[in-house]
Amino acid sequence: MPEILDARLAQAHGGELGHLDFLQVLCQDEITRRETVAFQRRLQRAKFEQQVTLEEFDFTASSKLPATQIRILADLAGGHADRTWEKRICELVRPTSSSSTTSLCGNCLRPRPTTSTNSSPRGRDAR
Repeated sequence: MPEILDARLAQAHGGELGHLDFLQVLCQDEITRRETVAFQRRLQRAKFEQQVTLEEFDFTASSKLPATQIRILADLAGGHADRTWEKRICELVRPTSSSSTTSLCGNCLRPRPTTSTNSSPRGRDAR
């Protein structure tokens, strides 16, 4: 925290941050720092021969690797870090056509019950 404290204090003295904002930003800075240090420690313990990001990975090396699906999953995982996971999953499962009879409710993970406006003589029991 000492590394960023002076910069945050300057922001607070300059009127950019109120008391509550100052504490929230300072805590978020510390959480981010701890997550970064923990990630770096895990990378060192893993003793990888080389580090490759998803953007650098050669998906053409194996035709069995589903590049699109892996990128989607990585995007969803990123949603946990920035707390946008629910929004990202909703975007992913949103029906693509307007003629879809299934709509989603709440957290987009369960179908909303559809009501039939069709007054068919067969009724609901005839299946």
